Amino acid sequence: MKTAHRFHAAAVHALDMVMPRTCWLTGAPVSDSQSMVVPALRDELAELLQYRYCHRCGADRLPGVASCPFCPNRRLGTAEIVRAGPYAHPLKELISRFKFGRHWGLAPLLASQMADAWKRAASPSMDVLVPIPLHRRREFGRGFNQSRELARCLSRLIGVPTYDGLVRRKSTGHQSAATSVHQRRENLRGAFESKPVDWSNQEVWLVDDVCTTGSTVHAAVAAFTALPPKYQPARISAIVLAVTGVSVMGPQS
Repeated sequence: MKTAHRFHAAAVHALDMVMPRTCWLTGAPVSDSQSMVVPALRDELAELLQYRYCHRCGADRLPGVASCPFCPNRRLGTAEIVRAGPYAHPLKELISRFKFGRHWGLAPLLASQMADAWKRAASPSMDVLVPIPLHRRREFGRGFNQSRELARCLSRLIGVPTYDGLVRRKSTGHQSAATSVHQRRENLRGAFESKPVDWSNQEVWLVDDVCTTGSTVHAAVAAFTALPPKYQPARISAIVLAVTGVSVMGPQS
């Protein structure tokens, strides 16, 4: 898979040398070689960063409501969650092209959104980024692990190392087929296992693309808490591109 990744990167670079750069979504020519989206989409991505949300579960903060009404159904088991935005345009379409269209070149743009979100959240320190792993069959079929690519790019942007500290032991199929939070949790029970590492005193941040019910992150946290207490991380948090399954209220002051 690493060889295929390098081949893809080389092919993209070669095409960039002979073809004009165009926006990932609109196809219009762009001058910004870093973001590769037209200015209007850059503005929309920046606006998504301003949406207020609950840092315990990632759901939108409802105006005039003191406590988060979504937390009871979105338990992640983490100390905190940071997100780049709700699962809405244009982030939704960019994630889809990145994840299912094998557009690895989108990773830097999406990771920069995550880096900006983390800075805006003024979050506690990070010691290590741990991407959510795919099962080997899923990763082989997709050609790459989108969470690992995001973690690698995010690592370069914020200067925090990334480590594949989790192993996926169980193939759960597409979680979108699950009809309830309970079913998703049951599907993922025992899906992950921590590598035999001493995580003590470490501020671990899980990295994933989309959080729907929080079941995947919850199962990943369970892999750490299954370790003997003296080897467990000091704190486990999560940073994701988008949170879905909740009402989008828009930017709030």
